[in-house]
Amino acid sequence: MMVCIFAPFSRRFHAFSAGSHPKGRIHPNTLDLLQQLHFDVSGLRSKSWTEFAASHAPKLHFVLRFATTQQVKRVRYGPASR
Repeated sequence: MMVCIFAPFSRRFHAFSAGSHPKGRIHPNTLDLLQQLHFDVSGLRSKSWTEFAASHAPKLHFVLRFATTQQVKRVRYGPASR
């Protein structure tokens, strides 16, 4: 969703979205909501944050993390700590 929300600011920001345990597909309700709000969902895909830990990954200036309390207890850090 963040990729779509930040799209209007694409001249200044480039948004990426990933998760610690991707399901391999975007939740259908998320796609429905984004389409109802007229966002372009054509390039969206499920991906792991390990893609952003690779040496060829884009440099991240800001990292916004959304998690439940249980997720925070399980996952202490991500690729932004590299």
